[in-house]
Amino acid sequence: MEYLPNSLDRELLQEHHLNPERVTDLILKICDALQYASDQGIVHRDIKPAIILLDPLGVPKVADFGI
Repeated sequence: MEYLPNSLDRELLQEHHLNPERVTDLILKICDALQYASDQGIVHRDIKPAIILLDPLGVPKVADFGI
């Protein structure tokens, strides 16, 4: 797994807010990832900002599936 030092909760704490466009983009990408996992028969039962990791370009990656 690639090393991703930033999580969504860290971004929220540093910026204190995210603009609506950024929030919408993040939510849609996170939902796509969760839908893909669900289509594979995997359910993530503990979604929270701390486990949404951000790559250097700010793309969210869902982690901690507990598999």
